[in-house]
Amino acid sequence: MDARMFRAFALATSLALAGGAPALAQEPVTAQVLKVYAAFAKFESNISEVAALAKLRLAVESDEEQAELIEEFENDLRQVARYIGILRGMELLPTQTAVLDEFEVKWDALVADGRAIVTAETVDDDLRARVRQFWEDLDEIDDLIDDKLEEMRERHGADW
Repeated sequence: MDARMFRAFALATSLALAGGAPALAQEPVTAQVLKVYAAFAKFESNISEVAALAKLRLAVESDEEQAELIEEFENDLRQVARYIGILRGMELLPTQTAVLDEFEVKWDALVADGRAIVTAETVDDDLRARVRQFWEDLDEIDDLIDDKLEEMRERHGADW
């Protein structure tokens, strides 16, 4: 064993003994992992936009502004559906599939609520309460996605 090989062996051994073993045991980051992560992250960002647009409805005053708001809202809904479709076409882990299934059930129920909010004719206390509830419900399903993304970062290392 030459000096370089010995130093490499010594470094690897010391890392393992110093707690580096978990890092060495992490699963590799493959292109598939990055694609799944990106798709989850993309539709999570669209969820945030949907929430913001629902809240923006409280400030919209003209019919033109509301029409633009509805158009943007529908576009974000299409984007979420697109990324769900992309994820459904990928090879997912069982836990990822379970999260996606749970998300879709909750999401489908919220889409109708969101549409009712952005198309509401008047802004009143009832609409304000519905917007608050919509935000809380979206936050709950956003946490599902956040947890899955965090799990992926932990499994594959947090430096990407």
